[in-house]
Amino acid sequence: MSKQNGVVLNRRTNNITISEFYENHLLDKYNYEPDYQRKGNVWSIEKQSFLIDSLMKNYPIPPIFLHTKTDVSTGKTKYFVIDGKQRLSAIVKFINNEIYLPENFGDDKFGDEKLNGLKFNEIGSDSEYKNNFWKYSIPIEYVDTEDKGIVNRIFDRLNRNGEPLNDQELRNAKYNNSKLIETVRDLAGIDFWKIRLGDVVETSRMEDDEFISELMFTLLEDSTIDAKPITLDLLYEKWDKGFNKTPNLKDDVSNRFKEITQFLTELEINYEEYKIKGVSHLYGLWGFAIYCIKHSISPIVVKDKLDEFFKLLRSGHLEIKEAQLYKNSMSYSTKSKGQREKRINSLIKFCI
Repeated sequence: MSKQNGVVLNRRTNNITISEFYENHLLDKYNYEPDYQRKGNVWSIEKQSFLIDSLMKNYPIPPIFLHTKTDVSTGKTKYFVIDGKQRLSAIVKFINNEIYLPENFGDDKFGDEKLNGLKFNEIGSDSEYKNNFWKYSIPIEYVDTEDKGIVNRIFDRLNRNGEPLNDQELRNAKYNNSKLIETVRDLAGIDFWKIRLGDVVETSRMEDDEFISELMFTLLEDSTIDAKPITLDLLYEKWDKGFNKTPNLKDDVSNRFKEITQFLTELEINYEEYKIKGVSHLYGLWGFAIYCIKHSISPIVVKDKLDEFFKLLRSGHLEIKEAQLYKNSMSYSTKSKGQREKRINSLIKFCI
């Protein structure tokens, strides 16, 4: 038997700094949307911020795969992104002040709480973090071939396995035809929450449904809950039975949910200006709204105080105890029951 000779795929590895990448980006050297790229698979703000957290702290990230194509008449090279589009896009967005560092940037020894929640232009030019960010070395895998079929196969191999089902996708599969899941989907479709969660969580991975579940279970349990997978699994099991046994429960919880949502709408919060778009902030506001409704407190009574609170929080002047407590609750374990209660109580004590 003769051995068949195969063709070896031609690829090479290299590293470029973020500074070099961004310079190339400004020169329009990257094609982020080649034919084989998925459309609309956009990372959530939290996932993008987590990547920036890694870069600022010099943690390693997976390599970016690029297909290089050189124009033989001009010598100009174009880079087609095979894998890593979301990572590169997040870097550009951070530099352009469209996303910001996570609220818990100072959570570990490589971070600094003074930078929590800051945009790129809010970080001083003399900051060592900013300097190191530009020098961060991005691992690159270059694929040199003119065969489009080979490039397509590479993309397929990199993405074939995909990501395993997350906790909420598993719950959706388990309770797919239940009144509980039907209710969650309906509530997640409310315009207010579509807007608030649209670029904060990965809606394509049902992370919006998961957060809406947390808000709904807070109502049903009449208590603050944590966001641990085991907690939500047990609540799904408990209340799936409850929805089946109680005919009017779906309408009752939906009406209460919409009442609280309307309260939040009437608060007219400037989420963008005060950078309070994350789910940790949203849960705190949800608990605050529940308290106000229970005690017959109108949005008009508290909206100005709430605006003052977030203005104070973002000013950096945290002499007020409630603002400092709120800020501390965003430093670590932000989805735990204890930290959530601290945020809710901070808002209640300051505004009421």
